[in-house]
Amino acid sequence: VWVSVMGSEAVQRRTLAGLRSATGVVQGLIARELRIRTCPRLTFHLDASIKKGEETLRLIEQVMAEDRRDSPPPPQDEGSAEEGPTGTDDESG
Repeated sequence: VWVSVMGSEAVQRRTLAGLRSATGVVQGLIARELRIRTCPRLTFHLDASIKKGEETLRLIEQVMAEDRRDSPPPPQDEGSAEEGPTGTDDESG
């Protein structure tokens, strides 16, 4: 059974240790629900893919934010140069 545990490495280790110590109980619960002769033997493993994915997204967002800060502002719309100080056309009065 692959499990994702969010939190520090210590939290991950404790959670995995707790699951491993409860393997017999969990396996017994599963065995009662299955309609097969023998229950598969459970082993628990840490799945770090979600945590790695989160870190990857954070890094992408960080790079995009830096890119927005470093790039020049977009050119202004040509129509805005003809507008007066109030934001309306000078001819409309």
